[in-house]
Amino acid sequence: MKYVYDGTFAGFLSAVYRIYHDGTGQMGSISASRGSGDLFGEETEVATDINHAETVADAFLKSCGTAAFRWLYRAFLCDDDSEEYLFDYVRRGFKWGKSIYTHQGEVWMWEILRRSQMAGNEAEKFKGIVRFSELAEGMLYAPIHPTHHVLPLIVRHFQKRLSCEEWAIHDVGRHVAAYYDGKRVTIVRVESLKTDIAYSQDEEGFQQLWRDYYRHMAIRERNNPTAQRSFLPKKYWAYLTEMSGKT
Repeated sequence: MKYVYDGTFAGFLSAVYRIYHDGTGQMGSISASRGSGDLFGEETEVATDINHAETVADAFLKSCGTAAFRWLYRAFLCDDDSEEYLFDYVRRGFKWGKSIYTHQGEVWMWEILRRSQMAGNEAEKFKGIVRFSELAEGMLYAPIHPTHHVLPLIVRHFQKRLSCEEWAIHDVGRHVAAYYDGKRVTIVRVESLKTDIAYSQDEEGFQQLWRDYYRHMAIRERNNPTAQRSFLPKKYWAYLTEMSGKT
């Protein structure tokens, strides 16, 4: 049987709950998308149930500990079809408990750690390269286009850093945004984005100051585009104020 969920972490945990309820022997695959399984196979769409998700999360935390759960969550955020690796990891975690940490040399564990590290590393990078612009109404807005779903991993950093501001970080590729109203962060769907965003009167001046600062601080004799791209690939340049106009 193929289990299909809505693509969220809570949805994945809800699917895990349902699989255990039905019996793990019934599972053929688990996926966030429909229509890619066996043509004649049975497909079950699992609705996200927060209570079921919390039950699975609490049980895994109790069985395996915080680090193992963090690896699971970050591996889930990695933009790589990995649901079956994730489920296998959860299944082994429930079976072995904290002894799961002794299996880091095995392929199934290595795959989870690799995915977790990929998402975690990109999240750390984005903590330093998110560039906010001031909109006409005073809110700060930053578009990003990460490879992995790092938005949930970086919002706490900016909530602490910009605790007195209203801001939004928009993952334009996944059509989701983290919105902070000065009290709490909410991650919401953004189906479309207006092309006529109104920026504050001072914003262009601020952006020009930032570009001038970047050029002033750069040492021409040490300019090395190849090394620059190795540290910050061009795929990240589109939303960096100081890189506008570069090719």
